Amino acid sequence: MLAILVWMMVEYSKYRKDHCDVPLQTWCLVMACIVMFNATLNRPGRNGSLMVRVFCMWAPDPQIPRQPPLRVRLYNGAVALFIFLWNIFGLCLVFASGSVSSQYPPCIRQAPGLYHSVKVYAALNSTFTVFFYVNMVGFSRLLGVMMRRGMLHTHRAAPKGTLEQNTEVVSEKDPSIANQSTCSICLEDHDSKREVLKIKGCGHLFHKSCLQGWLNVNRNCPICRHDLVDTAFAPV
Repeated sequence: MLAILVWMMVEYSKYRKDHCDVPLQTWCLVMACIVMFNATLNRPGRNGSLMVRVFCMWAPDPQIPRQPPLRVRLYNGAVALFIFLWNIFGLCLVFASGSVSSQYPPCIRQAPGLYHSVKVYAALNSTFTVFFYVNMVGFSRLLGVMMRRGMLHTHRAAPKGTLEQNTEVVSEKDPSIANQSTCSICLEDHDSKREVLKIKGCGHLFHKSCLQGWLNVNRNCPICRHDLVDTAFAPV
């Protein structure tokens, strides 16, 4: 993609003053600004990108992984959507060239190098974006299933015995189930078919299998991040 981007910008510099029936030069300038924006102001780091820290007023803590707030997710989604739509717009310009009424000649004749480079860059970038997000959604769901089934383990996992030490079984008639009717890990309702546990320190409820899978990956409460590891169970 970097090589194609360089090719496209070389063609832009060659044909920047040659007007054709669709504004491919303007499209290239905006795309170059997008690339520079993502490589500088919007470049992610350990404490988030500069735009997230300034515009969204949020900086992640590298030591405590947690889900970004809604405003950060909306910002990231808006940026990704704009870039994807701009690539689609570039493809629309390419395919519309030659069929629109204009005083200028078609771009494929006036600026053939620019025409072909924009076509290749926009098509590959759009395809890569779709492939990336489709696989990310599928991969995330797969990881969620594996975690709930206890198939994932990390270095941040809680020591053996943490679940039994810090939780208690909740009966179906317990009033706390009415206030927390859904397990926030699997997003399914609590019922009599699956055993429900309450964390003693914070009182949050989860399915036993879901919480055990979570503790294989993290040592804290999935909701409030309360550390479940007692000093007696802390690793040496």
